[in-house]
Amino acid sequence: MQCDWEGVGFALVAVKSGSTEQVAKELAAGTLLAIYLFTPVIYLLTFSCASVHGNRVAELPESVVVVSMQNGVDNARVLQQHLPSHTVVACVVGFNVVWQQPNATFHRGTNTPLVVGALHTSSDGAARRVARLLNEAARLETHVSAHIAHVQWTKLMMNLNNALDALSQLPIRRQLGQEAHRWTLAACQAEALRVFDAHP
Repeated sequence: MQCDWEGVGFALVAVKSGSTEQVAKELAAGTLLAIYLFTPVIYLLTFSCASVHGNRVAELPESVVVVSMQNGVDNARVLQQHLPSHTVVACVVGFNVVWQQPNATFHRGTNTPLVVGALHTSSDGAARRVARLLNEAARLETHVSAHIAHVQWTKLMMNLNNALDALSQLPIRRQLGQEAHRWTLAACQAEALRVFDAHP
Protein backbone atom coordinates (compact mmCIF):
# COMPACT_ATOMS: atom_id res chain seq x y z
CA MET A 1 0.00 0.00 0.00
CA GLN A 2 1.38 3.43 -0.92
CA CYS A 3 0.52 6.43 1.21
CA ASP A 4 0.59 9.88 -0.32
CA TRP A 5 1.16 13.22 1.36
CA GLU A 6 -2.15 14.86 0.52
CA GLY A 7 -3.12 17.25 3.31
CA VAL A 8 0.08 16.54 5.26
CA GLY A 9 2.14 19.56 6.27
CA PHE A 10 4.82 18.06 8.48
CA ALA A 11 6.99 14.93 8.60
CA LEU A 12 8.44 14.26 12.05
CA VAL A 13 11.59 12.15 11.82
CA ALA A 14 12.22 10.15 14.98
CA VAL A 15 14.68 7.48 13.87
CA LYS A 16 18.04 6.79 15.50
CA SER A 17 20.87 8.94 14.15
CA GLY A 18 22.45 6.04 12.28
CA SER A 19 19.32 5.76 10.11
CA THR A 20 18.91 9.45 9.29
CA GLU A 21 20.75 9.41 5.97
CA GLN A 22 18.87 6.32 4.77
CA VAL A 23 15.51 7.84 5.69
CA ALA A 24 16.41 11.11 3.95
CA LYS A 25 17.39 9.29 0.75
CA GLU A 26 14.23 7.18 0.80
CA LEU A 27 12.03 10.21 1.45
CA ALA A 28 13.56 11.91 -1.55
CA ALA A 29 13.14 8.84 -3.76
CA GLY A 30 9.68 7.79 -2.55
CA THR A 31 10.93 4.37 -1.46
CA LEU A 32 10.45 4.76 2.30
CA LEU A 33 8.75 2.03 4.29
CA ALA A 34 7.46 3.69 7.43
CA ILE A 35 5.40 2.96 10.47
CA TYR A 36 3.58 6.19 11.16
CA LEU A 37 0.47 7.77 12.57
CA PHE A 38 0.09 11.02 14.39
CA THR A 39 -2.62 13.26 12.98
CA PRO A 40 -4.02 13.78 9.48
CA VAL A 41 -1.63 16.74 9.18
CA ILE A 42 1.54 15.04 10.44
CA TYR A 43 3.38 11.84 9.58
CA LEU A 44 5.63 10.48 12.32
CA LEU A 45 8.44 8.50 10.67
CA THR A 46 9.74 6.16 13.31
CA PHE A 47 12.04 3.88 11.34
CA SER A 48 12.80 2.54 7.91
CA CYS A 49 13.30 -1.17 7.43
CA ALA A 50 12.38 -3.36 4.49
CA SER A 51 11.56 -6.28 6.78
CA VAL A 52 8.82 -4.30 8.52
CA HIS A 53 5.27 -4.57 7.22
CA GLY A 54 4.80 -0.86 6.83
CA ASN A 55 3.36 1.44 4.20
CA ARG A 56 5.33 2.72 1.25
CA VAL A 57 5.32 6.51 1.32
CA ALA A 58 5.25 8.54 -1.88
CA GLU A 59 8.02 10.98 -2.76
CA LEU A 60 8.08 13.84 -0.28
CA PRO A 61 6.55 17.07 -1.68
CA GLU A 62 8.54 20.25 -1.15
CA SER A 63 5.57 21.73 0.72
CA VAL A 64 6.02 19.28 3.62
CA VAL A 65 8.21 20.60 6.45
CA VAL A 66 10.65 17.99 7.76
CA VAL A 67 11.16 18.07 11.54
CA SER A 68 14.11 16.23 13.07
CA MET A 69 13.02 15.08 16.55
CA GLN A 70 16.28 13.28 17.30
CA ASN A 71 19.15 13.40 19.72
CA GLY A 72 22.50 14.57 18.42
CA VAL A 73 23.55 17.71 16.60
CA ASP A 74 23.88 16.73 12.93
CA ASN A 75 20.63 14.99 12.02
CA ALA A 76 18.78 18.05 10.76
CA ARG A 77 21.77 19.00 8.61
CA VAL A 78 21.92 15.48 7.16
CA LEU A 79 18.23 15.67 6.28
CA GLN A 80 18.73 19.09 4.68
CA GLN A 81 21.70 17.82 2.69
CA HIS A 82 19.62 15.08 1.09
CA LEU A 83 16.46 17.18 0.83
CA PRO A 84 17.89 20.51 -0.38
CA SER A 85 14.58 21.82 -1.70
CA HIS A 86 12.72 21.17 1.56
CA THR A 87 12.45 23.13 4.77
CA VAL A 88 14.05 21.26 7.67
CA VAL A 89 13.49 22.24 11.30
CA ALA A 90 15.27 20.82 14.33
CA CYS A 91 13.41 19.87 17.50
CA VAL A 92 14.95 18.97 20.85
CA VAL A 93 12.92 16.59 23.00
CA GLY A 94 13.95 17.23 26.57
CA PHE A 95 12.06 14.37 28.20
CA ASN A 96 11.98 10.59 28.04
CA VAL A 97 8.95 8.41 27.42
CA VAL A 98 8.54 4.92 28.84
CA TRP A 99 6.20 2.23 27.48
CA GLN A 100 4.42 0.80 30.52
CA GLN A 101 2.97 -2.65 30.80
CA PRO A 102 0.45 -4.16 31.49
CA ASN A 103 -1.60 -1.00 30.79
CA ALA A 104 0.08 -0.46 27.42
CA THR A 105 0.43 3.27 28.06
CA PHE A 106 3.18 5.81 27.52
CA HIS A 107 4.61 7.55 30.59
CA ARG A 108 6.33 10.91 30.17
CA GLY A 109 9.13 11.25 32.70
CA THR A 110 9.27 15.05 33.06
CA ASN A 111 7.42 18.17 31.95
CA THR A 112 10.34 19.66 30.03
CA PRO A 113 9.04 21.47 26.92
CA LEU A 114 10.02 20.76 23.34
CA VAL A 115 12.27 23.31 21.65
CA VAL A 116 12.23 23.90 17.89
CA GLY A 117 14.47 26.03 15.73
CA ALA A 118 15.31 26.67 12.12
CA LEU A 119 18.63 25.77 10.52
CA HIS A 120 18.47 29.05 8.57
CA THR A 121 16.72 32.32 9.34
CA SER A 122 14.69 31.89 6.16
CA SER A 123 12.96 28.96 7.87
CA ASP A 124 12.01 30.83 11.06
CA GLY A 125 8.37 30.95 9.97
CA ALA A 126 8.30 27.17 9.53
CA ALA A 127 9.74 26.70 13.02
CA ARG A 128 7.00 28.89 14.46
CA ARG A 129 4.34 26.89 12.57
CA VAL A 130 5.75 23.63 13.95
CA ALA A 131 5.71 25.05 17.48
CA ARG A 132 2.15 26.28 17.12
CA LEU A 133 0.98 22.92 15.83
CA LEU A 134 2.69 20.97 18.60
CA ASN A 135 1.36 23.37 21.23
CA GLU A 136 -2.21 23.42 19.96
CA ALA A 137 -2.87 20.17 18.11
CA ALA A 138 -0.58 17.82 20.05
CA ARG A 139 -0.87 19.74 23.36
CA LEU A 140 2.87 19.54 23.88
CA GLU A 141 4.44 22.69 25.31
CA THR A 142 6.86 23.85 22.64
CA HIS A 143 9.18 26.85 22.53
CA VAL A 144 11.04 28.39 19.58
CA SER A 145 14.77 29.08 19.87
CA ALA A 146 16.86 31.26 17.60
CA HIS A 147 19.89 29.24 18.72
CA ILE A 148 18.73 25.65 18.33
CA ALA A 149 22.30 24.33 17.93
CA HIS A 150 23.09 25.54 21.46
CA VAL A 151 20.06 23.65 22.78
CA GLN A 152 21.12 20.50 20.90
CA TRP A 153 24.64 20.59 22.34
CA THR A 154 23.21 21.14 25.83
CA LYS A 155 20.92 18.11 25.44
CA LEU A 156 23.89 16.04 24.29
CA MET A 157 25.83 17.11 27.36
CA MET A 158 22.91 16.14 29.63
CA ASN A 159 22.61 12.76 27.93
CA LEU A 160 26.15 11.86 28.97
CA ASN A 161 24.61 10.74 32.26
CA ASN A 162 22.64 7.99 30.51
CA ALA A 163 25.59 5.60 30.52
CA LEU A 164 26.11 6.19 34.25
CA ASP A 165 22.42 5.49 34.83
CA ALA A 166 22.75 2.15 33.07
CA LEU A 167 25.96 1.19 34.86
CA SER A 168 24.96 2.26 38.36
CA GLN A 169 21.33 1.05 38.17
CA LEU A 170 20.49 3.90 40.52
CA PRO A 171 17.84 6.60 40.32
CA ILE A 172 19.41 9.90 39.23
CA ARG A 173 18.96 11.54 42.64
CA ARG A 174 20.78 8.74 44.50
CA GLN A 175 23.42 8.53 41.82
CA LEU A 176 24.32 12.22 41.99
CA GLY A 177 24.27 12.00 45.77
CA GLN A 178 27.44 9.90 45.59
CA GLU A 179 30.76 11.67 45.08
CA ALA A 180 32.27 8.96 42.90
CA HIS A 181 29.41 9.23 40.41
CA ARG A 182 29.66 13.02 40.38
CA TRP A 183 33.37 12.84 39.60
CA THR A 184 32.73 10.35 36.80
CA LEU A 185 30.07 12.56 35.26
CA ALA A 186 32.33 15.60 35.56
CA ALA A 187 35.10 13.73 33.73
CA CYS A 188 32.68 12.80 30.93
CA GLN A 189 31.54 16.39 30.63
CA ALA A 190 35.11 17.71 30.56
CA GLU A 191 35.93 15.33 27.73
CA ALA A 192 32.73 16.35 25.92
CA LEU A 193 33.73 20.02 26.07
CA ARG A 194 37.02 19.16 24.35
CA VAL A 195 35.09 17.28 21.66
CA PHE A 196 32.67 20.19 21.26
CA ASP A 197 35.58 22.58 20.73
CA ALA A 198 36.92 20.31 17.97
CA HIS A 199 33.58 19.93 16.22
CA PRO A 200 33.33 22.00 13.01
